[in-house]
Amino acid sequence: MNEIWSTLTLGLALLILLAFVVLDIALLVSLGRQGDERRRMIVGRASTNSFAAMAVYFVVCIIEDLYRGMALGLPAERHPPQVTLAVMALCYFVNLLYFRRKYGA
Repeated sequence: MNEIWSTLTLGLALLILLAFVVLDIALLVSLGRQGDERRRMIVGRASTNSFAAMAVYFVVCIIEDLYRGMALGLPAERHPPQVTLAVMALCYFVNLLYFRRKYGA
């Protein structure tokens, strides 16, 4: 029974990883595609909002690391780049879907 759970957990983790890799590739394709002015505006707004969200995320991570180091005396946490890339891609596509729906593209 324990072996089945570990296999299912591994399969789910690989499925999530594959989904985030697909999101990252779609992000690059979406940024590289040319289009009319409305499409460029939608991509620009989604990119700007995603950049702002990631900047806030990094500031929160820095404050958390400073707090852990100064107040608690613990070492700073290491933030894996895969997680950061996945959060960035997810944030971008949520913004892209919102602005596509808002501006009808």
